[in-house]
Amino acid sequence: ATSLVLNCGTGALNIGTNAVAHTITLGNSTGATSLVLNCGTGALNIGTNAVAHTITLGNSTGATSLVLNCGTGALNIGTNAIAHTVTIGNVTGATAVNVNSGTGACAWTTTNGSFGLVTGTGAINIGTDAAAKTITMGNVTGATAIVVNTGTGGYALTTTNATYSVAT
Repeated sequence: ATSLVLNCGTGALNIGTNAVAHTITLGNSTGATSLVLNCGTGALNIGTNAVAHTITLGNSTGATSLVLNCGTGALNIGTNAIAHTVTIGNVTGATAVNVNSGTGACAWTTTNGSFGLVTGTGAINIGTDAAAKTITMGNVTGATAIVVNTGTGGYALTTTNATYSVAT
């Protein structure tokens, strides 16, 4: 087996850093070839220079998957202080998006914008699992309103051995 080892002292190891536009390729797609990038306590930065560009991880081939893991620190996606759209998933075929949380809860926050749950012909189910809970909609602040519209399917309120009341 042939190997090439590039080592340096405390100075930087630079590859392709000259001021010439070119493609730099590490690794290949033969067999079980893998590419490992490790660092010490310093950061691992990809595409953090001040140049607008697309950063692509992964591909659309077969069962290719992309895994993002972290330790007890946060996993932040699109949390920098720049207005932009964050899209997760797509509407192709049987695509699914699952958001799971533990006992730390799950919060969806919008600031002065609308929040929409759109499902086409699919149902919207909130709190339909078999666990007793309180489901709260709205609040009593100022001109807060709740609008409920129904089509020809009607509207049903059901309680089981409980009292239904309307308070104003």
